[in-house]
This record gives sequence, structure tokens and C-alpha cells, in this order.
Amino acid sequence: MLTVSGPNIGGLKAYERAGFIIEGRLREASFRDNRFHDKLTMSVLKSEWRDRKTTGNVYIKTFSEVLK
Repeated sequence: MLTVSGPNIGGLKAYERAGFIIEGRLREASFRDNRFHDKLTMSVLKSEWRDRKTTGNVYIKTFSEVLK
């Protein structure tokens, strides 16, 4: 599990490419540059990581896809 700042779009995309999905959002959890920013909590399950490594495919799953 990890957290990433909402404005960090590059980091968010990199973690998604690595297989992490957004689990939740902490609204206005940090204050920087005179503004509040959201923090996104992301994770990847061991089974998802293992499947990704086995197939060799990089995929992005949304929260709704995981719930299926």
C-alpha cells in the first residue's frame, strides 16, 4: 500500500502502470503551496501482482473491476 499526492499525476500513472489501483481518497489531507491537496491510497494484491508477472502484461484495473 502507498499514498500519492493528488497533483502528482506522473506518479499516479506510474503506479497504475505497475498494477496498483486506487483504494481511497483522503480529501484535503495535506497542505502545500498554500493549498490543500488530496492523498490517494493505492495498493496491489499479491495475487494481482503474481498474475501480472506471470502473463507479462501491464494492466490497469479500476476499483469497480476489482469488485466484480
